Amino acid sequence: MRAIETLLKELTIEEKVALLEGYQSWMTNPVPRLGIPSAYLTDGPVGVRKKVQSEAGGAVGLGTAYPATAFPTSVAIANSWDCRNAEKMGHAIGQECIHYDVDVLLAPALNLKRDPRCGRNFEYYSEDPLLAGKMAAAFTRGVQSTGTAACAKHFAMNNCETFRHMSDSVADERAARELYLRAFEICVKEGRPRTMMCSYNKVNGEFGSQNRWLIRDLLRGEWGYEGLMMTDWGATEDRVAGVKAGMDLDMPGNVWHNRRAIVEAAEDGRLPIETLDEAVRHVLRLVESAKGEKEQIPEADTMFRDNHALAVELACEGAVLLQNDGVLPLQCDAQLTVIGELFDIPRYQGAGSSGMNPTQLISPRNAFDAAGIGYTYLPGYRESSGESDDALEAAALNAAEKSDVVLFFGGLTELFESEGFDRKDLVLPACQLRLLERLTKRGKKVVAVLFGGSPFEMPFADGTNAILHMFLPGQGGGEACRKLLYGEVNPSGKLSETWMRTTEDIPFGSHFGKHKVVPYWENIFMGYRYFDLCPEKIRYPFGHGLSYTAFAYSDLQISEDGNEICAELTVTNTGDRDGAEVVQLYAGANDNTLVFKAQKALKAFEKVSLRAGESRRICLRFLKSELSYYNTREHSWVLENGSYDILVGASSRDIRLRGSVNIAGQPQIAGQYSEAVLESYRNITVQQISEKVFCETICRPLPPEPPAQPFTVETPVCEFRATRSGRLLYALILKIMELQGGSDKKLPEGPEKEALRRSKRFTLSYIPLASPRSLVQSGGGLIQMNVGRAFPMIANGHWLQAIKELLKKEKKIPLPSEKDA
Repeated sequence: MRAIETLLKELTIEEKVALLEGYQSWMTNPVPRLGIPSAYLTDGPVGVRKKVQSEAGGAVGLGTAYPATAFPTSVAIANSWDCRNAEKMGHAIGQECIHYDVDVLLAPALNLKRDPRCGRNFEYYSEDPLLAGKMAAAFTRGVQSTGTAACAKHFAMNNCETFRHMSDSVADERAARELYLRAFEICVKEGRPRTMMCSYNKVNGEFGSQNRWLIRDLLRGEWGYEGLMMTDWGATEDRVAGVKAGMDLDMPGNVWHNRRAIVEAAEDGRLPIETLDEAVRHVLRLVESAKGEKEQIPEADTMFRDNHALAVELACEGAVLLQNDGVLPLQCDAQLTVIGELFDIPRYQGAGSSGMNPTQLISPRNAFDAAGIGYTYLPGYRESSGESDDALEAAALNAAEKSDVVLFFGGLTELFESEGFDRKDLVLPACQLRLLERLTKRGKKVVAVLFGGSPFEMPFADGTNAILHMFLPGQGGGEACRKLLYGEVNPSGKLSETWMRTTEDIPFGSHFGKHKVVPYWENIFMGYRYFDLCPEKIRYPFGHGLSYTAFAYSDLQISEDGNEICAELTVTNTGDRDGAEVVQLYAGANDNTLVFKAQKALKAFEKVSLRAGESRRICLRFLKSELSYYNTREHSWVLENGSYDILVGASSRDIRLRGSVNIAGQPQIAGQYSEAVLESYRNITVQQISEKVFCETICRPLPPEPPAQPFTVETPVCEFRATRSGRLLYALILKIMELQGGSDKKLPEGPEKEALRRSKRFTLSYIPLASPRSLVQSGGGLIQMNVGRAFPMIANGHWLQAIKELLKKEKKIPLPSEKDA
């Protein structure tokens, strides 16, 4: 490829515009005339999901993929609290990208877990921005060390799936900067991803794909980001506005309306050529680096074997022992009854765009059998249903009577948790809950082995002897499960999010998923920052996790080292087993009556591996500036004078050592909040923030909820069912999308058939909440904008107007590859 500045002079406007959109859904456009090749992009956060055959369309292109290592999902990696694990996983996935000629991996995903019901939370790391940002940065470094580009996503505040294509995340600048943007800032500055992806939703009234403040002012301006910015698949609203805001690449592309809009704007001066060239320059730099030198990778068989072993190791590290009265680890001669179909049909990955075709899959049953473990197995319930089966349940209960220990395998299945929709509550499938309740009343020792990507209610917790949560452990999860249950590996995972007791305990949870305008009522009081104020609502706190050994903390010494705070302490393994402890450092708020603050916030952490009886001196460091809060009146970070508590512990609620540090900063600044705002947020646990108070924090009125009718291109297609013509159109859209996905009826049982089933399940959950605009933009050319504009006309009953729109000829500008052909 020739020099980028030379190419910019030789490219026509049409060729430049082509470079700014996707090609065949997963590539950038080539320009054969000038020798500019395509770069290949693909998902995702837990492994390479490259389609066996490239697609010319489809909502997100799910289906059969080449075999690749299915690693544990991000929630499990974050539970390890070890950035080295994220980096190792990123490096391994980067190697597999090279094997499959993938140039850009669409990962990491690092949105914060504002509400545990968000359907995509399994793909995200944590409720805490420091933990999420550090993990994402490490993963990015691992991927890019191979020469493959990483793509940090979804920028920003994509915290729910319902109405994600048209929702408006409304938050004050302080909450945004201290929490939701902070994770991205850490990833950008420490991981330096070569690409980033916007979110579907609006942020404070402007879509992520054209949000100038987010992209040009903050990301590129304040943070100094120099890489490529791309849309999520179908996130574009106004393409010209996007380019002006700093959005380079439109994916999956092939929307003629977008292409034509940029050409016309560039020709008539509405889009300055230098702005167009800036975006093209970012694409050319990506293509140049993508086709540059890559790491020399092992032979495929060796690489996949080693990566499977790594997947098992990471699954062990990410599992969390939630409670244990001593029944674990299991004795080899224990007479076991194993109940639950997830023992045989494992839930090992999330559902949606990151779904993998694993190179192999080890269920817990496979692992038990390979190790020669004796057990009696009864399914007890059907994994594919939430309803109880009386016969299966009775058989399981009868078998349990004859055992020393009952292992119950359960958790969330794809029917209850997936990208594309949010959960309505935190309740496990009814069939599992009823069976567990009856098992715990039999007087037997019951160990619950659980799977799933997000928290759920545990009414059975007090009746069980131990709970081991595997989360979504990847393709080697069954082997990891066996190793942990029998003590071959000592559990060391810690929760990366708070587990509350009931759905009603979710902060401001009654508002979730019900409206298109989404106020972030709680401000900075999200996750443990909220639950610190009402610990009675906690089932398991942020940072909690048990071990088969015990650890003691002692001799805390706090000092200042230039711009850093240093906390030194001794950690001792006081038990008789080797193990690892995650030491967490939190800083408390200074005494401030003018600004509300959380009681404490995570500032540093370290995972320490110790032999039985071993002690080690460690030092946790963080910058003094990280004690700052963001002042929305001054639009700047403020580090205040005063004494700050330094708290070191094994979880957010298990603080073992305390100290303090005096900071010589600025005096307290008055005027950011009125007394009404301060009073409301001091009493945040009552979950009643008035609209007046909230609007004072965001310094503007709350946007109105979009009217239900007349329908527009931003209306979710499921809402078309409010009219007769809309119902007909809705049914037609679903039918077309189902047919587009292909038929699985003639396929034999196996990976290909299961991939099609997964794809259809996702499509049928995803499409109803999509808008006509997002269907067009995500279709990769399947339908053009005139069809999208006609949809709401039909639903509104304006048939003549719709027919005229459908008969319009969209003007196509040929792609460079088509011209050369």
